[in-house]
Amino acid sequence: REIRWSFYVAIVMFAGAFVSARDRQYMAKEWRCYVMVLLMAVVGVSVVIAGEYGVSVTDGYTEFGKIIIISLFTTGIVTSRERLRLLIWIIALSFGFFSLKAGIVGIVTLGQQQIIQGPGGMLKDNNDFALALAMGVPMLWHIAASEKRTSLRRLFFLLVPMAAITIMMTHSRGGFLAIGAAALFLAWRGRNRFAAYGTLGFAVLAGALLVPSSYTERILSIGDYEQDASSRARLQAWGIAREMILERPLFGVGFSGFEREYARFDPDEEGTIVRDPDQIHVAHNSYLQIWAECGTLAFILYLVLIFGSFWDLRRIRKLAASRYYSSWILNYSAMFEASLAAFVVGGVFLNRAHFDLFYHWVALV
Repeated sequence: REIRWSFYVAIVMFAGAFVSARDRQYMAKEWRCYVMVLLMAVVGVSVVIAGEYGVSVTDGYTEFGKIIIISLFTTGIVTSRERLRLLIWIIALSFGFFSLKAGIVGIVTLGQQQIIQGPGGMLKDNNDFALALAMGVPMLWHIAASEKRTSLRRLFFLLVPMAAITIMMTHSRGGFLAIGAAALFLAWRGRNRFAAYGTLGFAVLAGALLVPSSYTERILSIGDYEQDASSRARLQAWGIAREMILERPLFGVGFSGFEREYARFDPDEEGTIVRDPDQIHVAHNSYLQIWAECGTLAFILYLVLIFGSFWDLRRIRKLAASRYYSSWILNYSAMFEASLAAFVVGGVFLNRAHFDLFYHWVALV
């Protein structure tokens, strides 16, 4: 687990690209690429202005830079339908592997086995694992819907409920809302919306009858936020993020600085609540996270990437629909829209402003 396989793969990938052609384009000349470069620069400025260079900051910013660089590189080398299809298959099958592996355990244990931690890397946290699988469900569904080979079609359709079972096993409420958003978006983009919503309603009813009571209670606690300790902590974190934004609106408190500055903004000055010194305080919201830590300009650039991607997907769909009755372009557009919808909804409750998958999605769009 300690061997950095992805690092070695990246070395080989870059080396192969550099020697394969002299006139290769390593980054698409597209506005979103420039926005990602600018975002990386603005986040870097927030690091310098904050003046904090601890391990969490330097390692975190280096990791963020690598995420952006790989995303930009993707736009340069994925230049054909076939390369796009292969890359999407690889990502989908990666999620499908973990879904099948964990889903079998969930079925055998009747959903009683809980996933406390994901497989590692960007999926180490159980909430991140759930969010990634929720973003992967539209990929699995659309690959299955467009696949002509019966055996592969059945496999991908099987992986969809397996992914849902795995998300359930994480007990992540953010993951539950994210897959719900993805499913609603897929149904809305379906050719027969009435049938799609009916099937979705049947699936929800069946799931409600089959899932263990512990998970049902966990999901129902979303509405009982006043009594739920986790929800109260999330609301308090949002309030503290607001105070950080008001005090340092331009460049924030610094990259990865929310936890470091938390105590200074904690309204509980009288010490009436005994806090665990080892407890990790995060924003519990991707948008407040980047706004509080990196400032208003970074927050605006982040929103531009999100809404710009939705806008272009809508534009691509309209262009394709005007020329073709049925097209892989329509399927891929709906797939990415549903995946981004899952991230946008899940990001309201999860601390994933620097999530690898989001920036790669922007690159693929």
